[in-house]
Order: sequence, then C-alpha cells, then structure tokens
Amino acid sequence: MLEKIKVMVIDNSAVARKLIRSIIDQDDQMELVDASPSPTFALRVMENNWPSVIILDLDLPEMDGFTFIQQVMSTRPTPILIYSNQAEAGARLALEVTNLGAVGVIAKPNVYGEVSDEAASQIGDAIKEAACSSRHNNQHKLNANRPSKFDHAVQAKEVKTAFEFTPEDHQQKPYQLIAIGSSLGGVEAIENILIRLPVTTPGIIIVQHMPEGYTGALASRLNGICKIEVREAQDYDHVVAGRALIANGGKHLVVRGAKDNYHVRFSDGELVSRHRPSVDVLFSSVAGWVGRRALGVILTGMGSDGAEGIKNMYDVGCHTIAQNRASCVVYGMPDEAVKKGGVCQILALDDIAAFL
Repeated sequence: MLEKIKVMVIDNSAVARKLIRSIIDQDDQMELVDASPSPTFALRVMENNWPSVIILDLDLPEMDGFTFIQQVMSTRPTPILIYSNQAEAGARLALEVTNLGAVGVIAKPNVYGEVSDEAASQIGDAIKEAACSSRHNNQHKLNANRPSKFDHAVQAKEVKTAFEFTPEDHQQKPYQLIAIGSSLGGVEAIENILIRLPVTTPGIIIVQHMPEGYTGALASRLNGICKIEVREAQDYDHVVAGRALIANGGKHLVVRGAKDNYHVRFSDGELVSRHRPSVDVLFSSVAGWVGRRALGVILTGMGSDGAEGIKNMYDVGCHTIAQNRASCVVYGMPDEAVKKGGVCQILALDDIAAFL
C-alpha cells in the first residue's frame, strides 16, 4: 500500500480550513496532519508529524507567511502550496514567495460551504503534484541544469527528428511562433527563459497552469524584468515578435490566422487533460494553424497535459523541445511527451533559453 500524502493546512480562515479538510478527507491518497490558524502551533505539531505538503495562507497572525517559509526551508525543506485569494495584491504576494521555496499556488474558492467538484479536483491535483516535487532533494539542487545519464540515454535512443532540420533551414525559414507549456515549477522556469530573450524573438504563447486571477500578476511581474513585452492574453491579441502572451487562468487559448498574421482566441470549454487552460489545446491549435514554422517547448509539470498536443506539432514538422529530468521540479509532462514520441530534443532549462 502506498504511503499517504500528509498535508498540513495553515490558514486564518475557518471556512478555508474546512474546505481543504473536506477535500483531503474525501481522497484516500491523502491524510490531514492538522488544520491550524496559527503558524507557531503548526510548527510544534510538525515536529512530531512532519507533512509531505504544506498549504499556507500568507496572511497569518503571529508570523507572516514569508517568515514561516524561510523557517521551514532552513529546518526541513518541504513543498509548500500558497493558498491565496484572487485579489491582485494576494496574487502578487503569492508569486513573490516562489523564490523562497513555495512550489505553486492554489486559489481559495469564492464560495462559502461546499466547493465545486472541479475546484476540489484541481486543488487535490495540486497537492499531489507538490508531493512529487523534486525541488527539495539536495541532489536535484546540485544538478539542476546538468543533463543526467538518463537524459543522455534517452537522447541517444529515443529522440528523433520529424524532418530534416539544419542551421541553414533555421535561417531561411525562421520560426513565426513559439508555444510553451508548463505546470508545477513553471513560474520560475518561464522566468529563466523569458528574461534572456531579445526583442527580436518570435511571438511567444504560454500556457502555465495557474488559477484564474494569477496569470495577470505573473505577466505583470515578468514584463517588469524582461526585455520582451509580457502580458496576459486578450481575445484577438496578435502574435508579434518581442511579445509573450500568457493564457488566462480558467480559459483555453488557441491560435488562429494565417502566415505572418496570427492571433489568439479564448475558449471556455470543458477541462482538457484535467486543465483549463490546457497545453494540449494550445499546442494542437498551433499544429493546425501554424505548422512547421512553430516551435514547441514543454516544461516542468505533473501529468500528461501537452503530450498529445506536442505530438501533433511534431507530426506536422515542428521542432519540439522537452525540459530534461534534472532541471524539472516535476518530470511528468516532459516525460509523457517523450514517451508519446513527440520530442525532437531534450534540453536542460538553461540550454532551452540559449537555444531560443
């Protein structure tokens, strides 16, 4: 029998604690260590029963969330999910603490009482993703951007190209669009890539699994530190060089248009690969509308979202890249893409930025 994921919840709101408790209690893969409004009390409980994952509100009595994260990371590094409201200030704070060791963000449902099945499923998935995080493994930290022996083996044995691709081809037929998909650990991975890109970079479209209300804060933060323009996508936004569009949380994003004149459209729709926005939806639309003039990149994240879509891109002649195991927080999405046969190259995160 697999060991259960032990979850500690720290939140000043009794309603929020009740909602998370109900989600954990209904999932036989998880168990609740405690649900407390006090970070000080939580730390005492954790001494005797250390959790696999911590769910943390940043607005706490006695000790702010930043201090708590620093204390946990200096004692026994543990995956932490920020449990935050969707207000702009809350979203900004939640993104800031990813640099301190938090692995992701989950949104507090805007309801009192019962939480929807969709919201419960997404929160449960986020907890399970966090539990699989390799960020807190010391060896992972030391080798974050070094290809592992496994990656070399996969590159030699598994990875192939869908078409003849040469530097001359790259120069004569430049990419018109770069599509990027990521999940857990993707906020930092995307920053690592975008911050290095010049304004001459082809237009970029990004699906990062995040709750509604957070993608705008992410785009704003990146726009302030990158040479290229980064913004949350708007319906009918054009894909132009030097601009990155981030899909809105809660909406699918697709590409439409023709040569040299592509734009994005929103789609509500059902969850695809358990997500909305879905990387599969974006990548598949790029395959259909842009074809081999697009480049696909799949980054860190759990699950299989993006594997089908990047295979579609690969099949029409796109150059496709997966982040390597050693530099991923969770080597789930890239691994599934490789297994699906839709990846031309496996590269460390730093090498992806250099390639682009």
